[in-house]
Amino acid sequence: IAQTDYTALDWSLGGFRLVDGPDVGIGGKIKGTLRIAGAKGLYAFSAEAVRHDGDAKALAFHFVDHSDALVTVLDRAIAGRLMRKRR
Repeated sequence: IAQTDYTALDWSLGGFRLVDGPDVGIGGKIKGTLRIAGAKGLYAFSAEAVRHDGDAKALAFHFVDHSDALVTVLDRAIAGRLMRKRR
């Protein structure tokens, strides 16, 4: 995001939360690329800030535009995480 790397506090198919993320207010839009551990490539997205979590000093975003490839890689990451929990 704006030439800066951030680590997501948590994420889902719908969006993500960042601690010490970009300086945008609620409703602010960002564009960036997402890298997922264990997956090859970068995935472009745009997102909107939807909630500020004061306790965790985090800002939550929801995806407003993303590729099918990003949805697929996030879905696979979730499935992998669920399979590991079942073991």
